[in-house]
Amino acid sequence: SVTLGKIIKHMYMIFDSTISLGNILTMLSMLIGILLAFWQLRVSNKQNRAQFILALMDKHFNNDNTLQMLYLLEYNKFKFNEQKFPLSSEEKMLDKLLYTFDQIATLYDFGIIKRKDLCLIEYDFLRVFENVEVQKYFHFLDISPHGLSTNKADFQAYRRTAKKMIDNYNSKKNST
Repeated sequence: SVTLGKIIKHMYMIFDSTISLGNILTMLSMLIGILLAFWQLRVSNKQNRAQFILALMDKHFNNDNTLQMLYLLEYNKFKFNEQKFPLSSEEKMLDKLLYTFDQIATLYDFGIIKRKDLCLIEYDFLRVFENVEVQKYFHFLDISPHGLSTNKADFQAYRRTAKKMIDNYNSKKNST
C-alpha cells in the first residue's frame, strides 16, 4: 500500500534540493555571460546610433546648398519673402535643411536616437529653429493650404523637438 511517507521519500529522490558547488559555478558563469552579452549589445547600439547620425550629418554638410543656407541663416542674410520664396533656390535649400532636421527629430521621437545623440547637431538644430525668418516660413506653411492629409510637409517633428529642447534648456537655466 502507498503511504504518505513513501510518496514524500519518492518525491525527495526526484527533487534533490541540494545545491552543489558545480551548480553554483554554472549558474554564475551563465549570469556573467548574459551580463556581458547585454553590455556588448548596449555598446554596439550606441556605436550604431553614433555612426548613423554622423553619416546623416556628413551627407548633410557635404551638400554645398545646405551649407550655404546654414551660413545665410547664421549671419542673418536670409530674408523670407512669401511672394518670391516659392520655387526659389532658397526654398529648395531651406527645405532640404529642414527635412534633414525633421528626419533626425522623427528618429528621436521614435527613440532610435537619444537626446544626448542630438548634441552633435544641437547648435545648428536650434539656431535654425530660432531664426526669425525661418519662423516666418513656418507661419507661411501653417496658413498655406497644401492639400495633404499629413502634417509632415510642415516639419512638425523638427519643430516639436526643437521647441522641447529650448523649453528644457530655459527651465534648467531658470532653475539655477
